[in-house]
Amino acid sequence: MGKTVINNQSVLDLAIEMHGSVEQAMQLAIKNGISLTEVLNPGMQINDADNTDFENKDVAKYFKKKKQKIATATTEQPELSALDYMLPQVFPIQ
Repeated sequence: MGKTVINNQSVLDLAIEMHGSVEQAMQLAIKNGISLTEVLNPGMQINDADNTDFENKDVAKYFKKKKQKIATATTEQPELSALDYMLPQVFPIQ
């Protein structure tokens, strides 16, 4: 059984939604030939993992019953000034 990715969804989101546990994320990534940190495109099909050793059925049932979609990923990067690049983790110049 596969899932269609929605906007701002990550492999971790899908693991929780499908299996109720982030521990299943590595199995999903391996099955689909993707990285855990890969940015997923909306509409992308993710195949379910063969191995479900790390499943929390109660949590998975909750999301399925509520038809709840999890989408916590973001691709936005904070804006940094030139001083943030030149002097990382140093007190700001006054």
